[in-house]
Amino acid sequence: MTKTMFSYLEYYAYCIRPRLKEIDLFVKTSKRSISISDAASILMLNSQEVIGIMKKEGIKLINRKAFFKIMENGSSDICRLFRREIERKSPHIYSIEDISYIYDIDLEKIKNVCSLLKIKEITPYTLPDVFAQIAI
Repeated sequence: MTKTMFSYLEYYAYCIRPRLKEIDLFVKTSKRSISISDAASILMLNSQEVIGIMKKEGIKLINRKAFFKIMENGSSDICRLFRREIERKSPHIYSIEDISYIYDIDLEKIKNVCSLLKIKEITPYTLPDVFAQIAI
């Protein structure tokens, strides 16, 4: 039996992008405050973690701004990715180190792919090409 290899692009397309779209739609369609259980569910956290973040950050009610503060401080994979993106200030042009850090991909893999593709700057347009070359 052979092991099937997937690219990071496929992982992103099936696991990360749908979750980000779900979060985006959830936040955009939330009329008023967001319940702790809804925030926990969409961010893949438990309610106790959300309550702890709210206490730590002085959040009394979860509105859109508070939701993203909770997301920035949460421990789930999507929260950690969001936090790393915020830490790197969401640049339009990413360095190899940015991509490695934000997406938690080995730096040498990113360097090798960029060398292979002759990519010096990683942008939203070249990122899919980079991800497509990374087997996971």
